[in-house]
Amino acid sequence: MANDAGQDIRLANYSQVGLAGQVQGTLIVPHRPNDWGILVLGGSSGRVDVGRALLFADLRRHRCKRIAIVGTSKGAEAALLTAIHDERVEAVFAISPTSVTWGNIGPGHDGVAWPERSSWTWNGKPLPFVPAVPCWQPKHQDGLISYRGLFERCLEQSPDHLPAATIPVELTAARLVVIAGGRDALWPSDVFAQSIIQRRQMFGMQADLIYDPEAGHRVLLPGETTPKSALHAHGGNDEADARLGKAAWAVITQVLRS
Repeated sequence: MANDAGQDIRLANYSQVGLAGQVQGTLIVPHRPNDWGILVLGGSSGRVDVGRALLFADLRRHRCKRIAIVGTSKGAEAALLTAIHDERVEAVFAISPTSVTWGNIGPGHDGVAWPERSSWTWNGKPLPFVPAVPCWQPKHQDGLISYRGLFERCLEQSPDHLPAATIPVELTAARLVVIAGGRDALWPSDVFAQSIIQRRQMFGMQADLIYDPEAGHRVLLPGETTPKSALHAHGGNDEADARLGKAAWAVITQVLRS
């Protein structure tokens, strides 16, 4: 999140409305609107990232004419899938993304976590996904569990599921910007990002890759001081994560101001 003082200053320039019901989150409307409406999606932590939304608030408005989605990790998965199913999305900024669909993390609406099911549905039908492997020996990094090996093992053990589970990024005309670090310890977002770029190129389409070999899963956009998880390893370091975030922000703002 952005630091508290900076966040308070930003909030003075915007109105903030809490959302409940089927859609949960926070709506931030700037006093000086423009054409963009930007949906900011967090990862599997479920955190409503108000600080990050404020970074984008100068570029968005309610009742917008253009739609962009910023998604991180599991949120990037949702952002890409939304773009291929909704032609109104004009830009996707996928931070620490995946190139395939995965199963649920935690319980579903029925309160049950297993058996595993798809994280996403379209028109009520579950989307194909890469299943989890039943046995996996975790590795540790900085005293925390690194889940990268788990996702790599899932990909290795489920080759028959990959064609259907691969996100067909060629089906969206949205501008795609993928951002990844080479030392992501949570999942192989660097490999996923390359796969997204390569798939777009196969169909003669463009996508931008913003990459830093030393950065991890957590990408720090300018002004953010998001802490690392105390539950699992992110990889990278503060300097590299911020460096990648700065490079990404330069491209993001260029796209949104063009």
